[in-house]
Amino acid sequence: MSSRTLPLGGRLQLSRHAWALVLYALLTVVATWPVAARWGTHVPGDPGDPGDYWAYYWDLWWVARSVGSGQTPLRTSLLYHPDGTSLAYHSLLLAPSLLLAPVTAALGPTFSYNLLVGLAFVGSAFGVYCLALTLLGPSGSSAAAFVAGAGYAFSAYRFSRLMGHLDLLSTEWLPFALLFLLRCSRAGGRGNAVGLAVFTWLTALTNWYLGTFLALFVALQVAHLAWTDAAALRGSLLRVLPPLALALALSAPAWWGLVSDLGRGGALADPMGDCQANSADLLGFVLPSSAHPLWGAAAASLRQRLFGPADNQVENTVFLGLVPLALALWGWREARSVQTRLFRWAWVLFLALALGPQLHVGGQPVALFGHPLPMPYLALYHLPLGTLAHAPSRFVLIAGIAQAVLAALGARQVLARWPRRASAVAAALTAAALFETAAVPYPTAAVHVPALYHRLPAAAPGQDVLLEVPIPDWPAQLPQRMLYQTAHGRPVFGGYLSRSLPPQPFDALPGFRELKALSLDVPDVDGLEPEARRAAGRVALRAYGASHVALLKDDFRYLPGLASQGEQARSVLIDLLGPPIFEDAEGALFAVPPGAPPRAFACPERGFESLAADVTRVVRAWARVGLWSPQPGRHALTLRGAGLGEDRAFALRLGADATSVSRLPASADSTARIVLDLQAGWQLAEIRCLSLAGSPLPAGEPCLRLSGIDLTPDRRLAGEPSPAVGGSPLTGPAGPPRAAAR
Repeated sequence: MSSRTLPLGGRLQLSRHAWALVLYALLTVVATWPVAARWGTHVPGDPGDPGDYWAYYWDLWWVARSVGSGQTPLRTSLLYHPDGTSLAYHSLLLAPSLLLAPVTAALGPTFSYNLLVGLAFVGSAFGVYCLALTLLGPSGSSAAAFVAGAGYAFSAYRFSRLMGHLDLLSTEWLPFALLFLLRCSRAGGRGNAVGLAVFTWLTALTNWYLGTFLALFVALQVAHLAWTDAAALRGSLLRVLPPLALALALSAPAWWGLVSDLGRGGALADPMGDCQANSADLLGFVLPSSAHPLWGAAAASLRQRLFGPADNQVENTVFLGLVPLALALWGWREARSVQTRLFRWAWVLFLALALGPQLHVGGQPVALFGHPLPMPYLALYHLPLGTLAHAPSRFVLIAGIAQAVLAALGARQVLARWPRRASAVAAALTAAALFETAAVPYPTAAVHVPALYHRLPAAAPGQDVLLEVPIPDWPAQLPQRMLYQTAHGRPVFGGYLSRSLPPQPFDALPGFRELKALSLDVPDVDGLEPEARRAAGRVALRAYGASHVALLKDDFRYLPGLASQGEQARSVLIDLLGPPIFEDAEGALFAVPPGAPPRAFACPERGFESLAADVTRVVRAWARVGLWSPQPGRHALTLRGAGLGEDRAFALRLGADATSVSRLPASADSTARIVLDLQAGWQLAEIRCLSLAGSPLPAGEPCLRLSGIDLTPDRRLAGEPSPAVGGSPLTGPAGPPRAAAR
């Protein structure tokens, strides 16, 4: 056989290897124990620290619900009411959730979650087994391939993913995508093309990181083939590009949301800082996991000394095992064919990419001539959309597959030394690999929903919004609420998303702002007196559909500085809404009663930035004002403050009415008065900031500093036209009010 080619056209007889599937399933039960014993009541996760796993639990529930009702799963109205939100940048776990949607609908998300965990381990192990066995060729050893599959699937890095990142654990499609990529590239054929398209599509719809990894592997294969066998490159491309293009087209609804706005929707506040914090350390590849039942405490202590208290163990645990590493180093020289040599360079490249933008060893940056040593990841970072990724260490997922292929080559050499004891030696290697990365007993979190959610009265679909207190500054602090929504099914005002958290109406709007601050005595620019403030709060809560408020007493302990504020929150809720309709040790449920102040009022709604120094709010380019009137009629809206610049003006628009232009001088506090015809009830008026020439100010540009806002009935004759105080109506249409400041 030529050292440069390897026949990949033959079919894998998977039925012949059913024993491998059975053994991988048994190993999964053992390695993740006691998950199997708590299949219907718990999911893997830290029971003392609710984490990302509840977001993936919600993903399974939401995709099944959306598909069952004929909705797109890529957008939801159940989170971030009243606007809803796109899920384009959320790790939606789309492919597995779609495949398991019937199971979720029939047996519930707890069953689906644990089933997906099992499939992720068994499928990943078996996929690597099939890939390795194919690359070993006719003289391949199924025992060596089995060792490789087990070493990959049960690595410490994957156990760290099990703590919360179910999408990154779900690599069961990736080795099959690589297998059919090699088969299709080498031999073509309809079956190989279909396999490549299907597994590429499944990989891309599981997690965009995995899709990116696969795209980079394809690019590496093209470069490798161009270097080693340029004559075969054109035929290879003609065979693999059509199925890859088909997979790209089929997954377009998901990835188009990522690129349509050039990645702005998923932008990070400090992308380079996130990349540095979530990069692998070179020592991490040989540093055992702190979850090990024997030496875990010692490993955790060592990590603390090396990396300090800011160490992100979930992202920075990149240990793939010393046994697979030793076998891979032994197998390096055995990688003589074009296809197996590809996995040499994949191993090196993806490990280097996992190290992030700069090389760190033992928690310290490595300098070259006084400058941090740059790493290959910097090239990806500076590509278009390159700043969207924030965890280079995740490249270990595909580096682990390359290492497993080389480990299979090394294991074949080891087993060849003891041909009569090959099975026993393979079992010993597998046991050693699993033992050094063991994480048993694996922590599990109970699928528990507080009783108050079961006391909610029946609600029409999409109606009767639920507000949950405390209101966090960052929804990721309370991911368990994603679990709770799978029980109550009502829209909520927040939600935990991977990226692109929308703005919420909490800081300025009456009712919401008092529950956010846990106080009814915080004055604001609307100047409402305490009793009117309570009534206005109930009006605003009702206007936004909040029929009930849930007080979750245990949630305060997850919010820094609020651990002891549960009783204060309860007092504020009783003062605002009356006594709870249900209460136990976990929480209390309040109904939002009707009631309104006797006079009209105006209040800030969106786009009003608070200044801590005094009762003042700043408007930047765009804002929205809430207006309430007990009866229809003409009213005067008065704004007190100053312009933040000599050329600042603002346009105010109510519904489809003509827009009125006014301005507040920058020299000193002044008053702008605009007359509006209002209907009875709650309405919104939009403020757009302009230059004096009439052009809109750029987003984020300071416009107005407001110290007061008021709404009073206008005493003029009803037939008198409403003037545009301080200016004239805009000459062009301003468009409808936007749903949210972006």
